[in-house]
Amino acid sequence: MGGGLRWNTIIGPVRVEYGYNLNRRTFDPEGTLHIAIGFPF
Repeated sequence: MGGGLRWNTIIGPVRVEYGYNLNRRTFDPEGTLHIAIGFPF
């Protein structure tokens, strides 16, 4: 489960997304933060 924000800039979209892990195993992280600049391939 998660959410994110996107901004359209001169260099392309800037994305900040966070995902929370609902079904964690022993060594899995609680959540993950992703930051990206530009278009996804």
